Amino acid sequence: MTPGSPKLEKVDPAHGAIKQSDVAGACQGMTRCEYAILTYKYGEDRKALRPVYFRLYDVAYKLAAREGWQVPEGRDYVARMVKLAVHDLCDPNVCVMCRGNGAIGHVHCEVCDGKGRKRPSDMDRARFIGMNRAGFSRIWKGRYEAIYQAGANIESRGLEKLARNMR
Repeated sequence: MTPGSPKLEKVDPAHGAIKQSDVAGACQGMTRCEYAILTYKYGEDRKALRPVYFRLYDVAYKLAAREGWQVPEGRDYVARMVKLAVHDLCDPNVCVMCRGNGAIGHVHCEVCDGKGRKRPSDMDRARFIGMNRAGFSRIWKGRYEAIYQAGANIESRGLEKLARNMR
């Protein structure tokens, strides 16, 4: 990683790489969610996202209650939207259906044509959540975007704190 880079690119250790202790110090003042999302995205810690899921579940269910979202019986659209938002935030070009494997079980993934990478369309998002595209576009897309934006705000605040602490 390089100190001036907002993308925190990895660098060759022989060329002045930052030590883990430097990064830990630069994370001072971050919330658990900010730290978790940055650790996942830039530190490749695949177990780090639990606090992010919990925070976005809280945001999403409060939005649903405040705005009176009508969720059909037996459908957990809100939880699925949270999972999708975290996926789109952390792994934006990985196929949401096969999770980058190119197959679902032993069956070729039709969504990404077996490539494992695809920017999700509204149809892909609707399918992942468990609804049709028209319902997603008409009712749920704005709600999904509000959940996604809450996650993007967490990442943005974390990056701002990291940049400020690394100066």
